[in-house]
Amino acid sequence: MTIVAQIGLFVIGDIVFVVFYTALAIGARRLLGLRVRPLRTVVAATVGWVSSVVFVGLFSPSGLSPAMISIVLGLSLFTTMIFLVVAEILMPHGLRPLIWSRDMRGRFARIRRYHQVGAIIMRHRLSRLFIPLRAGGAATAGQRRARAASLRAALEECGVTSVKLGQTLSARHDLLPYEYIEELSKLHDNVPPSDWEDVRIILTEDLGAPPEVIFAEFEQKPIAAASIAQVHRATLQSGTKVAVKVRRPGIVGTVEDDLSIVGRLAKTLEARTDWGKRVGAVALAEGFSAALREELDFRTEARNIVTISTAVRARHRRPRVRPPLVVESFCTDRVLVMEFLEGVPVGSATGVLSDPGLDRRELAADLMTCVLEQILLDGTFHCDPHPGNVLVMPDGSLGLLDYGVVGRLDPVMQESVQQLLFAIDRNDRAGATDALLEILEQTDDIDKQRLERTIGQFITRHVALGNAGLDMITELMRVVTGYGLTVPPEAAAMFRTLATLQGTLNRLDPSFDLFEESRAFASHQHVRFRAFVDAAHGAGDDMMAFLPSLRRLPRRLDRITAALEQGQFRVSVSLFAHERDRRHITSLVHQALLAFLAAATGVIAAMLLGKEGGPQVTEEISLFSFFGYNLLIVSVVLMLRTLVKIFRRES
Repeated sequence: MTIVAQIGLFVIGDIVFVVFYTALAIGARRLLGLRVRPLRTVVAATVGWVSSVVFVGLFSPSGLSPAMISIVLGLSLFTTMIFLVVAEILMPHGLRPLIWSRDMRGRFARIRRYHQVGAIIMRHRLSRLFIPLRAGGAATAGQRRARAASLRAALEECGVTSVKLGQTLSARHDLLPYEYIEELSKLHDNVPPSDWEDVRIILTEDLGAPPEVIFAEFEQKPIAAASIAQVHRATLQSGTKVAVKVRRPGIVGTVEDDLSIVGRLAKTLEARTDWGKRVGAVALAEGFSAALREELDFRTEARNIVTISTAVRARHRRPRVRPPLVVESFCTDRVLVMEFLEGVPVGSATGVLSDPGLDRRELAADLMTCVLEQILLDGTFHCDPHPGNVLVMPDGSLGLLDYGVVGRLDPVMQESVQQLLFAIDRNDRAGATDALLEILEQTDDIDKQRLERTIGQFITRHVALGNAGLDMITELMRVVTGYGLTVPPEAAAMFRTLATLQGTLNRLDPSFDLFEESRAFASHQHVRFRAFVDAAHGAGDDMMAFLPSLRRLPRRLDRITAALEQGQFRVSVSLFAHERDRRHITSLVHQALLAFLAAATGVIAAMLLGKEGGPQVTEEISLFSFFGYNLLIVSVVLMLRTLVKIFRRES
C-alpha cells in the first residue's frame, strides 16, 4: 500500500471517527431532550466511544461483523445517555460547577448539623415525642409538660434558629397543645459574648474607622448578649449616649444551614403527612425563614424603628411609650447605632414600680394603647413586647426596644380584627364569623352555618357569662381550626404579640385585663370614626369601579330569566381552556406513552433473548438475540428519556 493510500485511509478514518463522535453526542442529547453544555457533551461522547472500544476488544477482537455494528452503536449510545442522565441528576443543567461545589459543601454542612441535632435529641430523650405511648393511650398533662420542658431545653441548646423557631411556634395555639405553648414561650437565648477583637473588626469594616475614632467612649464589655447580636454602650463625639448593636460573627452561615434543614423538613412533612398539608408546613417554613433573615439584617430593624417611631410621634406630641432614635449614618447590615434609653426593664423593675408616685395601671394602659394603635391603626407593630424589651424610664414613661421582628397587617386584616372585637363586644355571632373568615385562611367546603352556631355558643359561654379573657382568643383559634381554617402568619404574629403583651402588662399591673381593655379600645370613638371614614372612602372607590357592570346588570338578568322561563338556559364548561393546562396534559400523555413503549419493547427484548434457536446471523449471535439486544437498547433509551422528563419537571 502506498503512502498516499495510507494517508487517505487515515484521513477517512478520522472523518468517520469525527462523524461517529458527533452523531453520538447529538443523538444522545436529542433522544433525551436535554440542553447540555458542549463540555459535558464531549465528555459523554468520549465515555460512549471508550465503552464501544472496550466492548469490541472484549467480545470481538478479530473485527466487527455487520450484525455486531448495530449492537456496538447501540451500546455506545446507551452509555452516552447513561452518563448524561447521571450528570443531570448530580449537577442539573444551568448549575455552574462553582455553585454545584458550593451546594455539595452545603450538603456536608447539613449532614454535620443533622449529627449535632441528633445528638441533642438523644441527650434530651426527645425521641419519645415521635413514639406513641404503649399502654396509656394519649399522654397526660404531666407527661406533655415534661416533654415540653425537654423540648425547650433542646431548642435552647440547638442555637439561634431553633430558639426562634420555638418562639414562632409558641404563637401557634392552633398547632400545639397548651403545655407546649406555655413552655416554648419561656425560650431565651442568652449566650456568652463574642470576642472583643472580632467585634472591633466588624465595627471597623462597617463604619470605616476603628470604634475609638468614631466614638468618644465605647464600652468593650457588652450590656447584653444574645445568639444573634450583642449590645454595647457608647458615646458619640457629639456627646450623645448610644447603644451599638453588633451582629455575632459567623452567625449567618449557621442560620442558613439550619434554615435549609427546616425547609427540607417542611417539604417532607407537607408531602407525606396530612397534618403538614393542613397547616401548610412549607408556607410556615418560608415565612419563618424570611422573618429570621430580616432579623439578621440590621438595616431592616433600623427601618422598622423609623416607621414605628414616625407613626407614634405623628399621633402623640409627647408619647408615653417611645422607641429609640436611630443614628442612620452609622447603620449597616451588621451594625445598628441608636439612642440609648435610660431605664430599668419591666422584668427587673420591682423596686421602681413600688414607687407610690408611679401609677402602674396608667403605665399598663399606655403600653396597651401603644401596641393596639400599632396593630389596629398603623398596620406595623412590635412583635415581642416581653418584659425585657420594655423599660421604665426615670420620667415615668416607657421605652420599647428590639425591633428586629415586626408584624404587618394590611388594611383588610386590620379592619377584620376591629370587626371581630366589635362583634364580640356586641355578642354578634354573624359578625364575628364573618370577621374570622376574613382573618383566617379557609377551604371551599367549610360549613359556615355550623361554624356560626359554634362561634355564637362560644361567645355566649365566655363573654355573656363574664369569662372573657385573652385565653378566650386562644381557645377560639383551637375551635375554628377544627373546621379546616388555618391561621396565616401575620395573624399568628398578632396573637403572639398579644399573648406576650399580657405577660408584660401583668408585671406592670396584675389586675389589668388586656381583653376587656382592648374591647373598650376598639369600641372607642376614634377607632369607630377611622373605620367609618375608611369604609366610606373605600365604598366610593368600589362603587365607581362597579358602575359599568351595574349598568349592564338589568339586561343580563332579563336574558337569564327569559332563558330559564323558556327552558333554554345552558351552562357551558370548557375543560383545559388554558394553553398551560393543555400543555401539561399533553406532556403527561407523552410520558405515559413513552413509558408504555419502553416497557413493551423491554418485554419483547427479554422474550427474544430468552428464546433459543433461530437463524444464525453470526457464529455467536442468532437472529432472535440480534433483535433482542437492539430492542433492549431501544427500551433503555425510551426509559431514560422518560426519567429525564420526570426529573426535570420535579426539579
